Amino acid sequence: ALDDKGCSYSIIRKAYLALNACCKFAVARHELPQNPCQMTKLPKKAEKNIKSIQVLTKEQIKLYCEHATERYGNGKCVYRLGYGLVLILFTGLRLGEAAGLMWDDIDFQKRTLKVQRTLEYVKNRDGDENSNHYTLVEGTTKSKSSERTIPLNQTALNALLELKKANGGFAYVFSNAKGKPINPRNLNRAHDCILERAGIPHIGIHALRHTFVSQLFANKVDIKVISKLLGHSDVSVTYNIYI
Repeated sequence: ALDDKGCSYSIIRKAYLALNACCKFAVARHELPQNPCQMTKLPKKAEKNIKSIQVLTKEQIKLYCEHATERYGNGKCVYRLGYGLVLILFTGLRLGEAAGLMWDDIDFQKRTLKVQRTLEYVKNRDGDENSNHYTLVEGTTKSKSSERTIPLNQTALNALLELKKANGGFAYVFSNAKGKPINPRNLNRAHDCILERAGIPHIGIHALRHTFVSQLFANKVDIKVISKLLGHSDVSVTYNIYI
C-alpha cells in the first residue's frame, strides 16, 4: 500500500482519485459489478503531513559554500554554477525558479531579485509516443504569490557577481557554457557532488530552500515575512510546513 511505503497524503490522494475515476467508468460500462474505491478510506491528512524537514547546520552551510565555490589551481571554478547553488541557499529559490532567472530580474543597486518565471524539463509530447526526449519549457510561477521580490544579503549578492563573470553575456543567470538555459538536473548533480566532497550526508537540493527558512526562523524573522519571501499563497502554508 502507498501508505505503508511512506508516500505523502498528496500522492495517495491523487492515486485514489485516478483509480476511483477508472473504476466508476468500468462500472458504467458494466465491466465491474461495483466500485471497490467506495469502501476505501484515505489516511487522515494531518497524520500524513507530519514529516521531518532536512536542513543544513551552520557548520554544514559553511562547508557546503566552501566546496561549492572551490577553484582549481588556475583559478577556474570546480563547479561552473557552484555560486548558483550558494544563491539558492541564501534566497530560498525553488529549482525551477532559479533555472528561469534572467539578468533583467536582478537589480544590483537595490540589491533585489525578482521571481517571475520558471523553467522546467517536461516530456516532449510532440514526438513519437515511445520517445524519452524531454524539452525545456518556460512557465509562470507556481502561483501569483510566487511572483515576488527577494532582498539579497552580501553572500547572495557576491554569488550573483561571480555568476555574472561567467554568464553576464547570456540572458539566463543559470546558463550553460553555450549560453543556453541550464538543465535543472545538472544542478542536482553538482549539488550531490558538493555534498559528497564536503562529507555531508545526502539531502535533496530542495533542502537548500528549507535551510534558508531555518536560518530566518533562527534570526527571529516574522513568519508573515518568511511566507512572502518563499512565495507561499498564504501564511498558513508556511505554518503547516515548518511549524
